Amino acid sequence: MSGETAAILLGFQYARSDKYRLPVVFDLYLAYRYLRRALGPSAPILVATDAGRGEGVCLVGEEDLTNSISSGHADYRIAAFVDFLLGAPHADRNLRLRPCSSLADLRGTRDQFTCREKSKLFLYYSGHGEENSLLLPSLERVPGETFLSWALEVGPRQVFCLADCCHLGSCRLPYSFQPPPSRERKGWAATLRPPPSTNYIFRRQRVALLLSSEGEAHGDNFGSFFTRKFFSALEAAGAPLLWEDLLSPQSALYFSYPERENIWPWLLC
Repeated sequence: MSGETAAILLGFQYARSDKYRLPVVFDLYLAYRYLRRALGPSAPILVATDAGRGEGVCLVGEEDLTNSISSGHADYRIAAFVDFLLGAPHADRNLRLRPCSSLADLRGTRDQFTCREKSKLFLYYSGHGEENSLLLPSLERVPGETFLSWALEVGPRQVFCLADCCHLGSCRLPYSFQPPPSRERKGWAATLRPPPSTNYIFRRQRVALLLSSEGEAHGDNFGSFFTRKFFSALEAAGAPLLWEDLLSPQSALYFSYPERENIWPWLLC
């Protein structure tokens, strides 16, 4: 599948804001580590982040980096990944880095990344969300619907988007797959929602959007709890997973089409 897949990893540490700062390096590394295995060595992976050279703020403390390895949250290769974010060459020739902290940067990332010959795109976001929008380090907001439509413009026929943030919303995707109020597994089912307009932008492409939380997201010094759990679950999967297996009590899953079978095979190693 490596010739038909690509990934964009977007993560923000908000280095210049004490209020919003996040240890996003760990999240980006876990996403990269898993996707390189799942998508294969030749799949292009683009990391767009403010966690890099020029920010003037240490990406992650040496103690936290060491502790993340000793505790099993990361492995020794995270050190090379941090060096890559700081501008050092990486052994992975299909891994690219683009500084991104503003709306103009995000548009430039979209313009420079194309996967028109690809059929599948994994889109990952780790950061803050507010009022159905992504919050950029510049404190500009990008509506979730706009962000997702930009990803579709680069050409994939199938998109899986993992948004590890709060308050992003459905991005106008008409089908939802959510736990019932009782939080019991029985009775989970896709619920059809009518398209909001005649020029509905997702009708030609298959899109799945997994939100870590529709309320508040949580983490620690080693990154997001949800990102860690999500990629650990995929790594441990020994058989095809159902879509509902990706859900936690606080998360939500949205589709452009009703996806009732197992999750797409290319998402698994």
